[in-house]
Amino acid sequence: MATLAPPSSLSTVWWLRKGLRLHDNPALLDALDGQPSCVHPLFVLEPHFLRPERVGAARLRFLLQTLEDLDCSLRKRNSRLIVLRGAWLRGGALCCSFHVA
Repeated sequence: MATLAPPSSLSTVWWLRKGLRLHDNPALLDALDGQPSCVHPLFVLEPHFLRPERVGAARLRFLLQTLEDLDCSLRKRNSRLIVLRGAWLRGGALCCSFHVA
């Protein structure tokens, strides 16, 4: 069966919530092997998760180290992880803030 390559002008945002290792995401790996510049892996840090009564320091440190490791793995494949801070609004919309470095 023949597959069509997407036009280079199209991009895909790959929203990661769990499974923050590349080998947990075989479809993401396939997409990165095809056209890494068209795939934008994204993780959203939700403010309620960052409250001290919600998550301990060790768990937060583990999450941040995991995200850093994922970004390192993605960079080896000519991609990178986009991390935004955001919150879900009524109706399923996501309100995010970000800083471009």
